[in-house]
Amino acid sequence: MMDEAEFEDLELHVLTLAFQIDGLKQNKSSLTREQKASLEILEEDYRYYKSQYDQRVKKVEKIVSKEASFGDW
Repeated sequence: MMDEAEFEDLELHVLTLAFQIDGLKQNKSSLTREQKASLEILEEDYRYYKSQYDQRVKKVEKIVSKEASFGDW
């Protein structure tokens, strides 16, 4: 199970990748071949880490919803 610090690192990594991708896409017409290749790699990494992040968020939502059921009131 992922602890809070690992989750925060994953979240920061996803946000950093998104920021890098956005910066490269804003200058997409003037990118070199190497920068375009880097953009493709960053996008692949983003999709992978974003799916990991989304799965983790779903697990947390399930735990929270179980803990906060109305029967506990």
